Amino acid sequence: MSTVLPILIPKSKNILLLKDDIGKPKPTTRNLPNDSFRYGKQSKRDPIQIQFSTLECGNEISSFMRRNHRVQKSDITLMTHGIKNKPQTPLDKVLKYQYATEAKEQLDKIYQKRMKTEPRTQSFNQNRSFSLRQQHNTKKEQKKMFKLQQFQDIKSKIFQQIPQFMLHL
Repeated sequence: MSTVLPILIPKSKNILLLKDDIGKPKPTTRNLPNDSFRYGKQSKRDPIQIQFSTLECGNEISSFMRRNHRVQKSDITLMTHGIKNKPQTPLDKVLKYQYATEAKEQLDKIYQKRMKTEPRTQSFNQNRSFSLRQQHNTKKEQKKMFKLQQFQDIKSKIFQQIPQFMLHL
């Protein structure tokens, strides 16, 4: 009889699911192949594919390139290390604040357009919901003070007028 509990026997060979003993590394479950094994898949070579890969059509490609390829010539004076230079900003326009004045004029035009346009008049006072609200607000009834049913017929001994601001609460 073995002394190993059946719970401790690994059911799968997945490394991530195996539990290790405390202080010991996890057991490896993969067996490495022998020395004669070569990694990678050896493919069977198709003779048709071999012929196609060795097919030479360089003459056709080079003759087509000779007929249709045009090299665009660029001015060597405008080149620096093979990259064309960015055109320079005219310094006299910078010193005269010409760019700043142009930007300010554009902003002024935008502001002038906005000032000419009149704000839209809202027509909310012509719609039905507004008129119904107006009618509802005009019908103000005076609120009666709450009295219990049994004291409805009894009048107060001291007559006090209820202030107007109390009625609107």
